[in-house]
Amino acid sequence: MNANWITQVTPAFQKASLLRASPWMTDGSVDFLRNFCLLRQARGNGLPRILEFGMGAGTLFFASHSSLLVSVEHDKAWHDSVRSIVLGAGQRHCHLLLAEAPYWGVAGSFEPASFDIISIDGRDRVRCLEECLARGLLAQDGVLVLDNTERIRGYDAPYAAMLPLLEQDHTLIHFEQAGPDRTGWLAPHRWVTTVAFRRGQTRYTTQGAPL
Repeated sequence: MNANWITQVTPAFQKASLLRASPWMTDGSVDFLRNFCLLRQARGNGLPRILEFGMGAGTLFFASHSSLLVSVEHDKAWHDSVRSIVLGAGQRHCHLLLAEAPYWGVAGSFEPASFDIISIDGRDRVRCLEECLARGLLAQDGVLVLDNTERIRGYDAPYAAMLPLLEQDHTLIHFEQAGPDRTGWLAPHRWVTTVAFRRGQTRYTTQGAPL
């Protein structure tokens, strides 16, 4: 899969304040995911199958690092903007779904172990996580990615239930951004992205490599 299309379309989508070539996740987590995908391919397993809740810059990244991408979004204008870039670049393995919020019910459309990466970075994050775990959508050696896990505390702690759900049977790696990210953007608040993988299955380093 050729990732060059991202840099080729960057000037067009940089006009939108939230679309950029790098996902809105901490640098460490992005490095983990990139290595996870490329090392998986190098081992002969192919690029991963990815389920993404919440479309955006992550969709552009995942499109070039997957053999299958299913991405879900509730906002039609935003969905259409991202879709036009992805499909216009010839990424035909991507299925970009428009679904009414709350869209956690989309998880019921898939068989167990259907995905190697599940990214939750949109609406109804706790319920999306609950549904994915209950339905066993993650493959044995797969990883879950949760952005903004710093929000387990603070104002109304909207994601407080997410980490206890995972800590029952997953190992967690927390990537905190210290200073500006690689694009030069500085978060106005603490910023943490968490990667989780099943305890007792494949273990990963902070660089996305299996131990």
